[in-house]
Amino acid sequence: MTKKMVGIRCQCSDPAVKRRGSGMRTVMCPICGRIYRTDREDQVCFNCRKGRS
Repeated sequence: MTKKMVGIRCQCSDPAVKRRGSGMRTVMCPICGRIYRTDREDQVCFNCRKGRS
């Protein structure tokens, strides 16, 4: 015999959290001109950043 409860909802569950916008924006690298999406403040692409360090 199973103890399955049908039609009963748990009252302790929290409501779903509203999603925030992705924050991603399209930018162009000032060094090589590549267009990419990022959420960082620095607008240099990953390849140029790696070569810059």
